[in-house]
Amino acid sequence: MKIGILRPEILGYAENELLRIGWERGHQVEVINPYAAQLSVGIRPEVDILISRAEIETFGDSVMDAYFRVLDFYGAWSIPIINGKQATLNAQDKFRTHALVAMTGVHTPRTVINYGAQAIRDSFIEGRWNLPYVIKKPYGGRGKGVFFVRCKDDLEEIANFFSECEPLIVQEYIPLEKNKQGDFVDMRLWACRNATTEKPECLGGFYRNSANGNFLTNLCAGGRISKMSTVPDGVSDMVEKSLEAITADVAGIDVALSQDGTPYLIEVNISFDSGAEMCEAIGVSIEEKILDLAESR
Repeated sequence: MKIGILRPEILGYAENELLRIGWERGHQVEVINPYAAQLSVGIRPEVDILISRAEIETFGDSVMDAYFRVLDFYGAWSIPIINGKQATLNAQDKFRTHALVAMTGVHTPRTVINYGAQAIRDSFIEGRWNLPYVIKKPYGGRGKGVFFVRCKDDLEEIANFFSECEPLIVQEYIPLEKNKQGDFVDMRLWACRNATTEKPECLGGFYRNSANGNFLTNLCAGGRISKMSTVPDGVSDMVEKSLEAITADVAGIDVALSQDGTPYLIEVNISFDSGAEMCEAIGVSIEEKILDLAESR
């Protein structure tokens, strides 16, 4: 089988594992850079399946255009795609993610989309939100573009990061549970469609712990991993519902428990990082599961 991995030239652990495992299974595996993909009208791309590792940091630049052009073209030729165009759009736009997931009954923070810095100033002046709250860009990952508003001075500083027409999300702040060290903690769960049933399956997860008083638990922001012996009650179900809601095939899904024990969906990541430490914590290789799904399709 010939497998394409849609990703720019800079590869991470996940892409290298997909290459290694795919080759070990006897497949031809190649990385397809969306900027260098050969798309010719009337000519079918020479791959049997595409694994998309699309990561979009803005919905107004050439990166999105290049990714979606490839996904559209391959889809038109009925080439199976793991995390296709609709899933990419649903997951990369955080407002769309929360809107779709909330419709399934999964708890999400109160979430509103606005446009321009003046809109968030007006919200503060009119008292629509209780402090503290969170402001996010609707795209991007790894904790970038996420701001914590504690007071009016924070708001004025944050407003400088947004143009007057730029979309932004205002989101209720959920006081997260804390670990024994007093740091915030949330969960990263891996979900993938089962290769036999095609139904979403929660594979397990690990805890992410913040550090140095930071409210972000992202590993790239200094967070650390701790093992999860069992997935808390109800969390597997909400993870599987979230994957289905955005029509994705595989994702890293962030869930947090509030201090009263209520689980909330925080984010869905279809181009999430993996690594040896994460695989060890969960006890499964997500790349093996992705390739199982690719082979079945």
